[in-house]
Amino acid sequence: MKRIIIILVMAIQSVNSFGQNKMLNVEYEIFYNTDIPNTQYANLFVNGSKEESIYIKKSDSKVNKQVKREEDNSISITYKSKRSSATYFNFKKDTLISSESVFGEEYLITEKTPKMHWELIDETKVKDAITLSKAICEFRGRKYIAWYALEFPLKYGPWKLHGLPGLIFEVYDETKRYYWYLKKLNYETLDESVFVMDTQKAKIIDIKEYAKIKYNTESTDEKLLTKMPRGTTIVS
Repeated sequence: MKRIIIILVMAIQSVNSFGQNKMLNVEYEIFYNTDIPNTQYANLFVNGSKEESIYIKKSDSKVNKQVKREEDNSISITYKSKRSSATYFNFKKDTLISSESVFGEEYLITEKTPKMHWELIDETKVKDAITLSKAICEFRGRKYIAWYALEFPLKYGPWKLHGLPGLIFEVYDETKRYYWYLKKLNYETLDESVFVMDTQKAKIIDIKEYAKIKYNTESTDEKLLTKMPRGTTIVS
């Protein structure tokens, strides 16, 4: 595995005292051991209150950003909103919103914050001088093994995985079909727009509606036919 890069003097206390304009930016590398194995990248942003986060995954490249020097000589960073998918948590409002594309149609899926029942395992390992503890959880049909750092007491991780007493540095399902690995983390002055989900082109639905759209065979066939030449039929 590549060496974890941590930008900042290793001041662990910084995690407990975000500056008013500082947010945590965690970069994950994702390995997909699927029919066509590939590697993707994502960024997890956590605001200063630690009650709001957004996880942005780009299918083609890392998240683009623009750096701007303000009049008071401070640096602000704006992340562009061209996202292949995003997952937004607001723990105060008990809300999870995720963006997904199904057959070219964009959706924002709303649900309550899912409860994750982690089993904390008495096992540790050390990566780049950081002690990681093990935990296991079953979530939506898969068993996940996570390694988290108590030195970073944040309940966040990649995708929808959350709820541990420390930031998730590494997590994978038991078959290692999906594998997330923390590459880098740092603190930045970020534009608040990073937490804004784009609702202009997306239909807002709840998680039950999304399941019907994605897994309903008749609905899937109808959407496939709209993408095929006229006269095409689907044989089951």
